[in-house]
Amino acid sequence: MKKKPNLIFALRDDDVSYFTSAINYQEFLDTYVKEHSLISGVITAQKGKPCMAIPQKYWNTNLNYPIKENHAILNLLSILETTGNFFPAIHGYEHSYDVFGNTWIPELQQKNAHLNLRINIEKAEELFLDLFRNPLKLFIPPSNSLSPKCASFLFSRSYTLFNYPGLKRNSRNTIKGTFYRILRAYSIKFNKRDLLKPYNENKDSICYNSVSLLGLDSQLKLQKIADYCSSNNYPFILALHNWELDHYKIGGIGTFGETLLDILNFLGENYQIVRFIPKAKSILEKI
Repeated sequence: MKKKPNLIFALRDDDVSYFTSAINYQEFLDTYVKEHSLISGVITAQKGKPCMAIPQKYWNTNLNYPIKENHAILNLLSILETTGNFFPAIHGYEHSYDVFGNTWIPELQQKNAHLNLRINIEKAEELFLDLFRNPLKLFIPPSNSLSPKCASFLFSRSYTLFNYPGLKRNSRNTIKGTFYRILRAYSIKFNKRDLLKPYNENKDSICYNSVSLLGLDSQLKLQKIADYCSSNNYPFILALHNWELDHYKIGGIGTFGETLLDILNFLGENYQIVRFIPKAKSILEKI
């Protein structure tokens, strides 16, 4: 029997917050995650503004809802750390938007975002240090978007970023950053996929791009990406939101959860899955 090629793989789930049900999250773990590596984007204090991840009745409260008040989800997350395949990441502080007509401005693109980030990162790190034994410096920009000043600050703190943006919303202000922005644009235009090679924008911080579940609309595309990652020993990081898995896809043909199961089954049948372990510094380390 032919040996299956190795594939470094992980699921990246965003939007774990005060509003996340521990029961529903356990079901997500049991149904989809199982033995796979999981990068979990934790929102420290979700704000009550329009957002699909929170109940609509909270959309206009403009209040912050700290995840530390959801004891059930915190207990579950702390248990997950003992599995060895769970990697919590800071996913912004309040993951809110400023809405002006049809324009939605995400948290780290808003006015004075870099000043707020300096305060909020301390609060998030404090939460992680209380909750986890050795949390890593992992950051998922809310809405995959942040300003150049926010990016520079996170790199100065030696954070590893997932989906560091910069194509439609320029977050680069360095020569090396501009170089990778060009590489990503080239890959998207000619290879029809984002740059999957991990890369450094400074000597301490690594950037990992992800493949969106919503964008995997054919098995051919899935196989091309998986083959490319496998042959180059790059990680295949599949990005999703646990709360969207029950939603039906456009056209009403199946749910996103059913698509995810099909993807996981295909990868398991055709590749030897290797757990992804992110390269990152510990929050316990001094800057």
